[in-house]
Amino acid sequence: MVAAAPGHVATVREYVIDALTPEQLRQLKIIGDQIHDKVDPGRPC
Repeated sequence: MVAAAPGHVATVREYVIDALTPEQLRQLKIIGDQIHDKVDPGRPC
């Protein structure tokens, strides 16, 4: 897993993060936080 992490991070950045506008990234964070709260309520992000 440790060996795969750098490539995984680079790929996620290229295909997800870099593809979105700052506003879309803000919305993605809000959505992710809502999903996190539903899956694991009370645990900080």
